[in-house]
Amino acid sequence: MRIQNSNKNRNLLKTLFNTKKIDIFLIIILIFVLFFSGMFFGIIIYKDLKQKDAESVIKGVLKTKLLFIPHWIESINAKPEQIYIDIKHLDYQKLAYNREVALQRKQLFPDCRDEVPAKLTFKNKEYKIKMRLKGDFKDHWIDPDKWSFRIKIKGDNAILGMKEFSIQLPRTRGYLNEWVFHQFLKYNDFIALRYNFIQVHINGKDLGIYALEEHFDKRLIENNKRREGPVLKLSEQDFNIASIEIFQESELNNNKTLKENFEVAVNLLAEYKKGKLPINKVFEVKKLAELFAVTDLFGHHHAAGLWNIRFYYNPVISLLEPIGFDNQNILSLDNERLYIENFYDFIGTKNNDFRTRMINHTWYKILFGDTSFVKEYLIALNKYSNENLLNMFFSSIKDSMNNKLKILYKSFPWYSFNNEKKILYYNQFYIRKKLDAKNKLLVYTEKIDKNSIVLQIGNNGFLPLSIIGIEYKDSLIKPKRNTFINSQKMYEPVSFYSVEFDNKKKLNKENLKNCNVIYTVFGLDKIYKAKIKDFTIENRDFIQKDIMLQKSNVSKKSYLKIDNKNKRIYFDKDVEIKDNLIVPENYTVIVNPGTQINIINNAKIISRSSFVFNGNEDSPIIVQSTDSTGSIVIINSDNNIFQFTEFINLSNPKEYNWSLTGALTFYQSNVEFHSCIFNTNIMGDDFLNIIRSEFVLEKCVFENTKADAFDGDFVKGKIVDCYFNNPGNDAIDVSGSDIEILNTSIINPQDKGISAGEVSNIKCENIIIKNGEIAISSKDFSKVFISNIDIEGARIGYAIYQKKPEYQEAYCYVNNEKISGYEKHYMLEKGSYLSIDNKAIPPNFENVKEYLYGNEYGKSSGKK
Repeated sequence: MRIQNSNKNRNLLKTLFNTKKIDIFLIIILIFVLFFSGMFFGIIIYKDLKQKDAESVIKGVLKTKLLFIPHWIESINAKPEQIYIDIKHLDYQKLAYNREVALQRKQLFPDCRDEVPAKLTFKNKEYKIKMRLKGDFKDHWIDPDKWSFRIKIKGDNAILGMKEFSIQLPRTRGYLNEWVFHQFLKYNDFIALRYNFIQVHINGKDLGIYALEEHFDKRLIENNKRREGPVLKLSEQDFNIASIEIFQESELNNNKTLKENFEVAVNLLAEYKKGKLPINKVFEVKKLAELFAVTDLFGHHHAAGLWNIRFYYNPVISLLEPIGFDNQNILSLDNERLYIENFYDFIGTKNNDFRTRMINHTWYKILFGDTSFVKEYLIALNKYSNENLLNMFFSSIKDSMNNKLKILYKSFPWYSFNNEKKILYYNQFYIRKKLDAKNKLLVYTEKIDKNSIVLQIGNNGFLPLSIIGIEYKDSLIKPKRNTFINSQKMYEPVSFYSVEFDNKKKLNKENLKNCNVIYTVFGLDKIYKAKIKDFTIENRDFIQKDIMLQKSNVSKKSYLKIDNKNKRIYFDKDVEIKDNLIVPENYTVIVNPGTQINIINNAKIISRSSFVFNGNEDSPIIVQSTDSTGSIVIINSDNNIFQFTEFINLSNPKEYNWSLTGALTFYQSNVEFHSCIFNTNIMGDDFLNIIRSEFVLEKCVFENTKADAFDGDFVKGKIVDCYFNNPGNDAIDVSGSDIEILNTSIINPQDKGISAGEVSNIKCENIIIKNGEIAISSKDFSKVFISNIDIEGARIGYAIYQKKPEYQEAYCYVNNEKISGYEKHYMLEKGSYLSIDNKAIPPNFENVKEYLYGNEYGKSSGKK
């Protein structure tokens, strides 16, 4: 027994000793982790102390606890694009001198924005550039080494699709915040800047991760699937006296159309300032209001401030569309509040800087003084407060956002976006709460008799309201006129309005007490109820000439029959249109079989309503211009249908400084053509131009067009069983589009039979192309898929190449090809791809575009 006890004691001591060793081992590991974590943390703080931003680093580390360690590990596999910049010593000294002056002045004024030459290397290719300091305030150049720059690439070159851009430390734009802002704009069909994170090296020194931000030029516009037009900004002054400036001003003298567009945009703003034009004739109101709602969602109004907002003049609809950028912060609306909470109370704005207040007050007062803007703004707030929208947005960018975060972690491993994401969801909740108008309507009886009911109605909230009617049993008594009840003004008593209703139900005071007034927030659908209380308590020349500003005139046209009840407009059988016909929105224009319409004297049909042309084989509809001056433009309408209709001798529209390229133009207007003929347009680049729409062309014929027969810009559709004969340029030309072409013949195109450009996708099946210059062209990251094609007598079968520096290589896949009588089977540029019957074809040309467009092959179109 003693021996056993002795063994037990020894085992116990051994166990205790082993336990002690384990504890010591764990303590050593803990000390090791803390030591190296401290070293790592110290390195981060040291690096960022040099950026005068240690406070945010420390806050970031504390906020993420020890997550900066796995963040750093995640960043190891991140592979950001690398940019190398080499600046000569004297040129670098000039930049350094400008920075020193800016530091002394505490602002970068124009005299310190000298450009210097430099060399930029990207993907082993060298570019000559000009660069300067950028950023008004010291956050852009306070760091001794890492400054913000504006960069312009010289010559006909671009990187990542951009010729001019800025690079800056990510913290100047809120790290990931600005990237998320632009992704949200893109997700909601705004014009959005390309924004990325790259690694920058200057004169051999690795400066870590920078933010790369696109500048404002035509590449920005075209990348967002818009027609080229000027980009404007207003000077940092009161809106009433703000000067209008254009980006890329040097291009005005080389581009007549751009210059004319700029003059129209300037006139629009000038007349708007004078109060001679309403907001919807100057701005694309829906987009402008939506941008304000987006900045509300992000809790920061910087992007919509007068000094910061940019405008793109859309030449198709002659309106200004906003471009948002530099929003940088994501803040809680508990502090910032909504625009709508402040628009009637300018004295109470939170910004105490007098100059900025004056800029905002005039700008905001003008906008929010217009009920059409307020309506669209409230609709947009309601839209962006939907939690499902934010869920889908973050789901759509999940992979890309994770990649951007990993890149940021390379220089900022302590950074986290989690709090900002929570703020966005909180701001949605805040907006929903503020849009709740329950108990905001006060209703009193003013008068009631056998003929009418008059109520005194007031609004005790900041949201404008709409009166729907009086709810009585199962019926609704509507007001005699549409009634808008404005917001209560802060520090003022509630204003009451007398609202009259027909008393067809023969109500009296007694049963009126049991009724409710039905109302909504202005522009929204949610219904609220309020009990009725039983007691009372100038450039005229420009305005006249600009066709897009002309009012509807259908009621003055004797050849039209208008059914206002059913919202229909009918044409007479034989019509001669000698002056402009302006058709308002929300109607359907119907043309019956056998109708003949002759558009002469430079007249144009401009319609914001749908067209239905019901021709048949025995009685087609004829739309012609006997003097070759007529044109048709259809904007923002849906369900346009043309059957057995012949379009003859039309030309592109031009009036004052406004013009389009197509004799027939459809903008954001879905359309179908069945058994139609397009014959001999006289002027313009295109006979039929469809933009940002869906379409069908079935059993249609195009004959003798001056330039392109069909031009599709950012469209989706089908061309089936069609015939193109003798087009003056391309038969089918699309950009940024997805289309199918089936069972279609093209005879003698003067340039290309089928042309795909600017990231288009075309699927072709059973195609015949005879004669002409180039049968098939795929360029600028487009993809053409062909099954069964017969090419006879074309000089070039296939041209596959990159035309514009902001795009990439092109692709073409051909199966079951029959080709004869050609000079060159194909012109395939190095880097692009062509396969015929599943066999990859080796490239045989460099700079294919130098041989085309009338230089050796093809025809010059005059387009850029």
